[in-house]
Amino acid sequence: MSINIQDMKFFEGNGSTLNPDPLESNFSICAKPSSDIWDSAPDTHRFNAPILYRTMPLDAFQRAQVTFSSEFSSEFEQCGLLLVIRRQDGSHSWVKSGVEFTHGSTYVGTVGKDRWPDWSIGPLSTPGAKVTIELLRDPLGLAVYLVKEDEEKALLRELTWVFDAHGNEECWVGAYAAKPGAAGPDLVAHFQGLIIEQRN
Repeated sequence: MSINIQDMKFFEGNGSTLNPDPLESNFSICAKPSSDIWDSAPDTHRFNAPILYRTMPLDAFQRAQVTFSSEFSSEFEQCGLLLVIRRQDGSHSWVKSGVEFTHGSTYVGTVGKDRWPDWSIGPLSTPGAKVTIELLRDPLGLAVYLVKEDEEKALLRELTWVFDAHGNEECWVGAYAAKPGAAGPDLVAHFQGLIIEQRN
């Protein structure tokens, strides 16, 4: 079953915004400074970036895909696709994949956070171009793909722990943007073609 974009919810985080209203298939998320989704030992837990998401049982998730772009200017600005697992003890595990700006360049990056985050990045063949990311449930777990212009897919990560759960966890699936730095203008990320599929 595919999800109607009008059925999505918006988590505004630290006061960020979503446009247009009412929501259309092409939309923008505006992330304010000091917004992020990130954890680091021993006690940093940040979860205040804006997210346009759909809620579903984790065991119902099948696939999500979105195309996006932005103009990046400061360290660790990012946007992309996100899956958040809301654990029974109130904690979050999550997977985010998209484009991130670091060391003066843009990269395609994926972070999987079960206990603590594990971040990987790789070069973009065409910096500044639109990027399409897909999250796909497969027999091994959750596969993360970069979808190229010819629809060929490049595997970025395989995360085997994502569905190793009690079976009744809730998850959020959707698009996000983040601007971890405290200075500079808001980050505006543009999205199109958001697809979210779940089992009936």
